[in-house]
Amino acid sequence: YALALTELYRSTFDVSCLEEAVFLARQITERFEDRKNGGCFMTAHDSGELLLRPKEACDGAIPSGNAAAAMVFAELSFLTGEPFFQEAAVRQHRFLAGEAKAYPAAHCFALLSMAKSLYPHRELVCTGAEVPEELAAYLRTHPAGDLTVLFKSAENERRLSAVCPFTAAYPVSDRPVYYLCENGSCHAPVTDFNKLGLP
Repeated sequence: YALALTELYRSTFDVSCLEEAVFLARQITERFEDRKNGGCFMTAHDSGELLLRPKEACDGAIPSGNAAAAMVFAELSFLTGEPFFQEAAVRQHRFLAGEAKAYPAAHCFALLSMAKSLYPHRELVCTGAEVPEELAAYLRTHPAGDLTVLFKSAENERRLSAVCPFTAAYPVSDRPVYYLCENGSCHAPVTDFNKLGLP
């Protein structure tokens, strides 16, 4: 559900989706994570005494819960810039790497999550009164996994800054302004979308 919310934010820029995804991801680490041996259990710490607490890592008809959690942490580390999620993603990937070593083909979604964190990535923050049509059109035709996009407006800036604190530094004006960062370095802001140089 948390992973679906990150995808819904990508499509709608509705901050409530991001807020709920952050809340749920924190619940995963607090209530399900095995801090001793890595990974996440399928039952919460407070769910009562059980003979066994399963901790699935292999994908089946759908990705495993642990692989989905890893993707959530990776997505939120890029979206929020918060060390909390970066560290959670590292712990989850470390656990899944050990699980996948013997049979990688059974851990495809976990490997996708690791690739997302290991390969070059870009972050784009757009500020303005509303989502520019040029940006929306680009995202409809280029659903790139190596680009994270946030939209900040006067209407959502307080809520967005609460879940993505780094966005507090970006001023909002009536016209769109784009801030693009790649591999830890940021370009000068531009007002012309075509000057971003996106593929």
